[in-house]
Amino acid sequence: MANSIFLYASLCLLVLFNGCLAQRSWHQQQFYQCQLDKLNALEPNNRIEAEASVIQSWDPNDQQFQCVGVAVVRRTIEPNGLLLPHYTNAPQLIYIQRVPYFPVAPTHTKNLNKDRIQRNQHQKIRNFRQGDIIALLAGVAHWLYNDDESKVVAVTLRDTNNQANLLDKNPRHFFLARKPEDEFQLQGPSPRGQGQGHQQQQGQRRDEHHRHQQQDKVTMSSMVSILRIWLKFSTWMRIPLETFKASKRIEGT
Repeated sequence: MANSIFLYASLCLLVLFNGCLAQRSWHQQQFYQCQLDKLNALEPNNRIEAEASVIQSWDPNDQQFQCVGVAVVRRTIEPNGLLLPHYTNAPQLIYIQRVPYFPVAPTHTKNLNKDRIQRNQHQKIRNFRQGDIIALLAGVAHWLYNDDESKVVAVTLRDTNNQANLLDKNPRHFFLARKPEDEFQLQGPSPRGQGQGHQQQQGQRRDEHHRHQQQDKVTMSSMVSILRIWLKFSTWMRIPLETFKASKRIEGT
């Protein structure tokens, strides 16, 4: 009886030890595969033109983004444009790449902001500026409004490997008012029989896309820096929110 118990315990320990070694080797293999010493400057794979914004996204299945565990999308909001209220299935960082800068705010603008805050006490309304990084938890509804005469460019990184993303690693967003096009879904070929006018429009879009290529490369240089920061501080969501830098902003707390 004692021999059988000892044999059973030995087998259990052996299986547990082999499982630990296999898991450790898998993590080491994944770690070495994701050593991104040389990042490629990728161009957006998808482009959606809306009435008040342009949405560009990178393929989340790319090896670089798969290793880091993020999905990237860039939004260019036109003057008086509104990014509709929505929430995502994973935590995200919003990097304000370009925004108008005001050295001095007029007095009537300050009073107007106070009036808006008083009327919207149930919301957290924050003004952002160029270089800000806005951290949002999963499930936090938010919106962006451009009340200036210049465009606002915001680059978003979503932590698809986070535990809050329960279903899979696919990025998902849910709008409160309507359901626009999926920003991470590649646009298929256009229907047949739309005439020469549609072909000319496609040519104009290709030319415009070519003009944006240089800007995309500049954006990717910023993305490289953000990805390196993400790799270094990949566990930032596990840190208590109170320890986050005061110069950055966290919503949803």
